[in-house]
Amino acid sequence: MPVRVFHEGQFEGHEVRLPVFLGRRPDETVDQDAHEVYKKLFKAVNRPIFREGQWSLCDRRGWSDNTSLQNLVAWNWVKDEGDT
Repeated sequence: MPVRVFHEGQFEGHEVRLPVFLGRRPDETVDQDAHEVYKKLFKAVNRPIFREGQWSLCDRRGWSDNTSLQNLVAWNWVKDEGDT
């Protein structure tokens, strides 16, 4: 089962990433935009497809004279027929 790792304060938009053994942190204001994005992200990644589905890397194709696809990563999750 995949493990999701987030740093303390990440959901509030904090940028200082402290070592886990350090028991204090600087005061940072909550970034409301980042907080809203993480609320939506958690709702999305809590779907069963991400726990029970099958992850696969997608094939990348492009034009023979354009190598920009080498900078692209694409993947897919599939749980049931038609559920992506």
